[in-house]
Amino acid sequence: MKQISLPGGILVEVANEAFFFTVKDEYGGSTLDSSLSSTSLLSTTKIDPLVIGNYQVIPEGLTDTIPKYLRDLLDDNHLGGSVLDKMMGLILAQGIAQYTETIEDNVIVRNWVKDKEITDWLKFWDYKTYIINSLEDLVKGGSLYSKLLRNVGGRTGGNGTGKINELQHVCSYDCRREWPDKSGVINRILIGDWTDTAAEKEVYPVWTKHATTLRPAMMAFRTLYRFGRDQKQPILPNYWGVRTWMNRSTDVPDILNNLSENTLGVKWHIISPSSYWEAVEEKLKANVEAAGNVWRQNFIEDYKESFLQSLASVLAGKKNVGKFIHTQSKRIELELGKSDLDKWEFIPLDMKMDKFIESQIKISERADVAIASGIGLAPSLSNIVADGRQGSGSETLYSYKLFRTSSVYKIEYAVFGIINDVINYNWPDKDIQLGFYSENVMAEQNVTPSDRMRNNETPAVKTPATKPPTNNK
Repeated sequence: MKQISLPGGILVEVANEAFFFTVKDEYGGSTLDSSLSSTSLLSTTKIDPLVIGNYQVIPEGLTDTIPKYLRDLLDDNHLGGSVLDKMMGLILAQGIAQYTETIEDNVIVRNWVKDKEITDWLKFWDYKTYIINSLEDLVKGGSLYSKLLRNVGGRTGGNGTGKINELQHVCSYDCRREWPDKSGVINRILIGDWTDTAAEKEVYPVWTKHATTLRPAMMAFRTLYRFGRDQKQPILPNYWGVRTWMNRSTDVPDILNNLSENTLGVKWHIISPSSYWEAVEEKLKANVEAAGNVWRQNFIEDYKESFLQSLASVLAGKKNVGKFIHTQSKRIELELGKSDLDKWEFIPLDMKMDKFIESQIKISERADVAIASGIGLAPSLSNIVADGRQGSGSETLYSYKLFRTSSVYKIEYAVFGIINDVINYNWPDKDIQLGFYSENVMAEQNVTPSDRMRNNETPAVKTPATKPPTNNK
């Protein structure tokens, strides 16, 4: 008997036959890892703070594991991370620049400038790495955190002697927000190892642009608001809704790879309800504690392995003809008045492997398109072949222009929010901000032959809403 662990379930081989086991939760997700199921990530009831020493913090998920879940999800998926990287490249465009805004002919115009004082300040610290890393955290994790270091000159900011010397990117994976006070204000950020709640954490006050006193080291953060979720809720990225498609697309290559390596014929797909395993775990835990022993999570994993192997043995081989399995089902209530049966499912699979493989490939192709669309990037910009065709040049150009005009501003506002507040805090008399510099791409037929892309030059012109950089003393 052979057992193979896959991201979406377990493959068990008995007597040259294979059985694929998954557990379906009430959200439709499939997994045999209870630590990554939907029910262990989000709570539909009131959220309680996580107590760390003398502080209460907002947990990132029911078990404070959403950052780890997102990291592992992108690490294991062949497409999600690369599409998000592509999106970041399109957002960064031609880089980072300073600008002022004016209104000319009833149009908002960005005038690109290069202020000497601000440029010297930016050169003092690695602001480009700070912006790129902050963009990565925001796009892939839904939030960004910054550490602000004060100069030695004084504690009074604004027009006083105190200035913020530099900003440092802090990995959002390591950060947690303090529980809001009675006024709804988050006053502190905690940094540390959250796999061990007993480990010592660094605690920093939260800086705002209205602060009159500067501490030697402070923190600031930005998130993207999601409808219906207040600041006590876990931070979720925009692609949260396509995580099931990511899990499914990750399963396909693993299933096909193991089928190829082990020449297995998958005969049954057995889907078990998560409520069954929750009940088993509760009973096992009670028996272990009643015997005076310490409960360990591997007890339920060992039981699962033994149970699945015995179930596979019952279903395999001609000697088991006539045997049957009895299960019970119950109806569970879902959201919006919907309901479903909480039950075991035994789905026989056609032994024609070509049809099985073809269906898996179709699932993978559909998942690729769903992932790119859910992330917010058109397939033509994601290098995805949809419906057997690659997007044309004009389609790609239109998708890029639509992306630039509809998706970049919100992200730019969040990524540069802290650094622009600091610039205004350090130099309140200057009306200068940082932003992503981009030139509008023209259609190929409107570009002179000598400037076309086949001559390795970017066919671009400055948008009428921009002006070339000037030096401000």
